[in-house]
Amino acid sequence: MNVQQKGFSLIELMIVVAIIGILAAIAIPQYQNYIARSQFSESHAVLGGARIAIQEDLGRGNTIDDASDSDGLDDSNDDVDRLGINTEGTYGMLTEFATVGDIDDPDADVHFTVTYTFAAGDDTTASPQISGGDVNYVYIVRGEPTVNGDERASGRWFCWTDVEEQFASECEQEHT
Repeated sequence: MNVQQKGFSLIELMIVVAIIGILAAIAIPQYQNYIARSQFSESHAVLGGARIAIQEDLGRGNTIDDASDSDGLDDSNDDVDRLGINTEGTYGMLTEFATVGDIDDPDADVHFTVTYTFAAGDDTTASPQISGGDVNYVYIVRGEPTVNGDERASGRWFCWTDVEEQFASECEQEHT
């Protein structure tokens, strides 16, 4: 008599479940890293818009007052309003303007920093891997100041961050 098997045995089903579990254990962390990297890229978009307005304004000889707000800068700040800068992103916002050096002294090394902070203000949607991290765009107005541990040439922008390197595209790591 010939008996035909109908369906799957328990061991076959257990093997399939184990394979799915292994794939999930690998895929979920990779997906979370992908999400963090994509959220990090938003900082470049927000800072890129600010960068153009700031550089043009500084090039006209104007000054931008220092401002800092952990809840984020908005158009109630005179310079933000005057420059027409978008300060908000989906995962964070601009939180600081800072001029380092005496802008009125023609011999002084001067640089300007604008900071984007993830999960600033009311935002709570930033990935845990980048939440609370800062991205700093620094414009060297003149001279060769030491910023983030290295001398920098004037007339250039550069980016540094305290977010882990695996998530931070196109930015150098903050020197401590």
